[in-house]
Amino acid sequence: MAFVDFNKLRENTPKAIAMRTIVITIGCIINSVGLSFFLDPSKLVSGGFSGVAMLLSRLIPLNTGIIAIILNIPLFIIGLKVFGKRFLFNTIFATLLYSLLVFLLENTCKSFLPLTSNVLLSSILGGVVTATGLAIIFRCGATTGGTDIIVRLMRLKIGDLSFGTMFMVMDMTILLVQLIVFKNIELTLYSALAIAIENFTFDKILYGFDEAKILYIISDHHDEIKEAALVKLDAGVTILDATGGYSGDAKKVLLIAVKKHNYVKLKNIVQKIDPKAFFIVSSANEIFGEGFKNNDKKDI
Repeated sequence: MAFVDFNKLRENTPKAIAMRTIVITIGCIINSVGLSFFLDPSKLVSGGFSGVAMLLSRLIPLNTGIIAIILNIPLFIIGLKVFGKRFLFNTIFATLLYSLLVFLLENTCKSFLPLTSNVLLSSILGGVVTATGLAIIFRCGATTGGTDIIVRLMRLKIGDLSFGTMFMVMDMTILLVQLIVFKNIELTLYSALAIAIENFTFDKILYGFDEAKILYIISDHHDEIKEAALVKLDAGVTILDATGGYSGDAKKVLLIAVKKHNYVKLKNIVQKIDPKAFFIVSSANEIFGEGFKNNDKKDI
């Protein structure tokens, strides 16, 4: 949803609140479709609390959406005391709407679910669709409750653990429980695939595909390389002063950031100008500033 300015959606003006509600609703619809049409009917599980609710729905006679609401109620109470009303408002709205949509879809569309009998296809499509909806919800400053609230609470006690580590531990626990309870290694592996695709898609949509390359170049022809990089590639170039460790001679180091698709062009330019140039190449997942991402975006 590139046409949506998610930064403005975080404002508290009536227009921003109305638009935020609409976009969260769209995200909930997409997320619930992925779960109700692909994952749940194929006996697969997703990550987070949705996965817990899906497992429980196969053990007790309750719909996945209803179980999700029941599981989240105590977390909402705890979260309200710890994080305050502002944090939980959008999350409660998203969670209730998402759970209601799952309940409605699974009960009104039973006759033609699952959409495909191919479990591999269900795991791929389910992972992509649910992640797309969840990423839209996150970009609005909301979540679908559950795991996110637990992780935030755990971070208050164990601040040195990353979100990614905690989410991974929870997802692995869900898969282990699925394997122990249902004793079906094939479904567990398909569920693991769905979760991996979901996490990958979620990260790419949330943080973008703006991977870039960083080059540190040491060359006696640094001026020529700099001009070529600026003119031909419109790359960001910084000149650093350095001293040779062995020779003690003064050196110029070019620090150049280029988007991934321009890396080969820059590499060819360097090698053509100075075949003896020494350069180090590393990857950057995110670069903020002119020519790359805006640096005024807030963390999710």
